[in-house]
Amino acid sequence: INPTNNLPGATQYACVDYGRAFSQDDKNDFAPRVGFSWDLFGNQKTVLRGGYGIFMSALFSYWNSNYDGTNGFASTSTAYNPAGGNNLLTAFQFRNGFPTAPTLPQGAKLGPNLFATSNVQQFKEPISRTPMSQQWNLSVQQQLPGGFLVEAAYSANHGTHLLSGNYDLNQADPAKIKEFGLAGKLTNNVANPFVGKVPGQFGGATITQAQALRPFPYLGGITVQAPHAGNSIYHSFLFSAEKRFSKGFAVLTSYTFAKLISDSIFNGLNFIGTEGGNEYGYQNGLYNRRAERAEDPSNVPHRLVVSGLWEVPIGKGRALDVQNGFLNAVVGGWQLNTITTIVAGTPMIIRGANNGLANRPDWIGSLELPDGFMDANPQRGVQWFNPAAFVNPALYVFGNTPRAISQFRNPGAIIVDLSVFKTFTLAEKLKLQFRAEAFNAPNHVNLGTPNTAFGAGPTGTNNNDAFGRITTSRDPRNMQLGLKLIF
Repeated sequence: INPTNNLPGATQYACVDYGRAFSQDDKNDFAPRVGFSWDLFGNQKTVLRGGYGIFMSALFSYWNSNYDGTNGFASTSTAYNPAGGNNLLTAFQFRNGFPTAPTLPQGAKLGPNLFATSNVQQFKEPISRTPMSQQWNLSVQQQLPGGFLVEAAYSANHGTHLLSGNYDLNQADPAKIKEFGLAGKLTNNVANPFVGKVPGQFGGATITQAQALRPFPYLGGITVQAPHAGNSIYHSFLFSAEKRFSKGFAVLTSYTFAKLISDSIFNGLNFIGTEGGNEYGYQNGLYNRRAERAEDPSNVPHRLVVSGLWEVPIGKGRALDVQNGFLNAVVGGWQLNTITTIVAGTPMIIRGANNGLANRPDWIGSLELPDGFMDANPQRGVQWFNPAAFVNPALYVFGNTPRAISQFRNPGAIIVDLSVFKTFTLAEKLKLQFRAEAFNAPNHVNLGTPNTAFGAGPTGTNNNDAFGRITTSRDPRNMQLGLKLIF
């Protein structure tokens, strides 16, 4: 309670109004781990493995590195000028002390109304649990004749108290706006019941209807930075088959079927160019965070990777031994390599609503293109989905489009990289390797992501001509030649 006006909401200062730490310690960080490995038949060819563990995240100091609002404690400066303003003279001697006391930050002297006339950033919640990850897995490995090894595994990860998107602690309740029919009246001025009780604009005779509906109408926005409110659940099935290198041949095949569901998690993917990795904001962060629960925008449900190399069995010392030096230089020492990747697309993120509140439109129809669809201007790109499937939501109402749409996805990719190596022996300890490499060797067209920026027209339908169109692609075939000296 603010002692100057008896209203909830006051600026407090460390070591004056409370202790040194503004967040309570989390003393429940218990992190046990257990695992096992079992040779099922005692022949060291069939092994069952499993484990479970709880892992506590290192506290991510987002708030420590973003203290840009050091109100009351910012650095100050005091000017000491020489006599007559002559900069060739000494201002003062340190041995005589300062001519006048230096200006110091006011700190707690600024009182409980420091943020009464501005927006606030709350860098950490008063009670903030440590981010926790529960991980468990079960796998079986089988050794087969010929040097092959196959493995099938189930792996899962459940995250709680994860860093999530910011939200406004002083957000107006959309349900009340709808209940009282105030959607079109939010900019109207109404009588201020707190007139004269707080300084600045929120203590005037009138405030807007939107401001009056806030939980604390006499304060601005209160942004909770990086709250530990995120949750995630991940399940995956993994299958791999490996032929370890022998007789000039090796291959590794890995397939992953996975699903990651989250609500709003601020994770490491947000700092790199992963598709969908930067989507972690709340639409209704104060009253309905569970509405954000959806397939994570960065989730790739299917991924198949095949890598292999084959030393062609022709040449000196190989299966088809060639002793002639000139002939060996032509046909011997060749090696073929490949890395083939096939991945499914990530969920689509549709944004762009404009109704005073929402940035997600209403999803009203099928995203499949209508039967007989003819693109009037194919030069503008490929039409990936039906733009008429979305409309602008009603005034000051959240749209029903989820955080990420998993029913219709961005394009996947098929990437086949091939290379051919030829090794020449120049001396006993000196070799020269010629390398010819082709990335996306078949020159397969892998489409980029579509334009997902909905444009709200006067009638509520989309008016962005580029909406739903793909105008980019992943890299075409790239080839390179190289020489590698091995000594």
